[in-house]
Amino acid sequence: RRLHLPISESITQAQPLIQEATRELDAAIRAGSGFEDELGRETARIMLAYASGTSQDVLRHAQESMERFPDQEGIEELHWRVGLVSAGDAQIDAFNRAIAKRPKYPLALVCRGAARLFSNDLDGAIKDCDDALRINPRLVEAHNNKGVACSKKGDLDRALDAFSQALEIDPTYGPAYENRAAVRSQEGDLESALADLARALELNPKSPLAHVNRGIVRSRRGDLDGA
Repeated sequence: RRLHLPISESITQAQPLIQEATRELDAAIRAGSGFEDELGRETARIMLAYASGTSQDVLRHAQESMERFPDQEGIEELHWRVGLVSAGDAQIDAFNRAIAKRPKYPLALVCRGAARLFSNDLDGAIKDCDDALRINPRLVEAHNNKGVACSKKGDLDRALDAFSQALEIDPTYGPAYENRAAVRSQEGDLESALADLARALELNPKSPLAHVNRGIVRSRRGDLDGA
């Protein structure tokens, strides 16, 4: 019955794209092209630091740039990246600043919703997901995060609908299968839960959560050998 909170899994799945973007950014920086202004170049360098996992470099470069370009268009990107490497209240504050600069910033809304989800602000998380989805209805992570928040509130029907919408958009998004299986198990639909877990394990055979939950569901069916 555990729920898979999606941030770490989403980052893992995005690594190939991050790596490709990193190579392109690095080549553009070396060539001195591809960026129209100094803030754009600094933002690219901060993205490279984020992609390589150097959080302190992200914070240092972002702070320097925010002091130099406090009101320039595009500064919201730096606030968002600061949020990605921060935690707790500082993380939410960074996303707040990004959204204040650009109210219709779907990535910042999704990330703030995830941060609110981790801090158990479930209503705030759902609102951020809904706001992001009004801007871009195909944000898989927003549907998934909304489903997690709804399930934590006990609204299982809305949770199932959110996970199913995520999978309609991206049938290879494993966390939504794991989460939908957890809700279906709570509702007693064990066969459908097992089917979701089987698909999750096809996509990620090493998922510990899917293996644990499959064992739980099998034991509930009386299949102790399979558990």
